[in-house]
Amino acid sequence: MSTDYKCVTEIGAVREYLAGHDLVSFDYETAPDAVYRMEEKAALDPAKAHICTMSLSVKEHTGIYCR
Repeated sequence: MSTDYKCVTEIGAVREYLAGHDLVSFDYETAPDAVYRMEEKAALDPAKAHICTMSLSVKEHTGIYCR
């Protein structure tokens, strides 16, 4: 099975990956704020965490990790 996953840091790369696709799946990654860092599952609490990255995919076995 062939896969194509990349980490991108520029908006142009995101636009290029998404171009021509009508359906996009996404996933946000969160990290706990400093004061809650030692608290279990703080990254899942929207009052104690922030979005730090996002992943996008337009088809199986491909995706980009946006930093």
